[in-house]
Amino acid sequence: MGTRREHDFVTAHARRVVAAVAPEELAAFGAVAEAYRRDPGKVIAGRRRSDEVLGSGLDAMVTLVSPVALAVLSSVYTHLLNRAGEELSRRGEQGLGKLWRRIRRRPADEAGPDNAVPPFDQRQLEKVREVATARARALGLSEGQVDLLVVALVASLDGGE
Repeated sequence: MGTRREHDFVTAHARRVVAAVAPEELAAFGAVAEAYRRDPGKVIAGRRRSDEVLGSGLDAMVTLVSPVALAVLSSVYTHLLNRAGEELSRRGEQGLGKLWRRIRRRPADEAGPDNAVPPFDQRQLEKVREVATARARALGLSEGQVDLLVVALVASLDGGE
């Protein structure tokens, strides 16, 4: 992962997504996030865990949500930065300041009243949904998992729970 800001943004929002859709993974989330920061490709490649079903002799494949949430949030972060660049070209420095504050936005429980940022508008949230959905599908999630992850991600970005 790139900068410290990117890591903080991705990790904070991915943690909220994991808490919403796979709370059983929270205990290991910090270690997964740190490994992802060092080598995202390796973590994504190893995101499937094999658990032998007791007494059956069968292997059940379980896709871990944490690495996928981190990868999806990384894609969303990149999208938001690209949009900030486009807005700078279009609006000048004033537009960049507003978008940058939105990108750096902390989850609602960490933001104080002085850090209040206007919410994303529906068009922006729809584009974030598209980016997140495409990345989650590319990582092999089922449609049900994609839907759960995207709903939790948008809620995190929009300041909801």
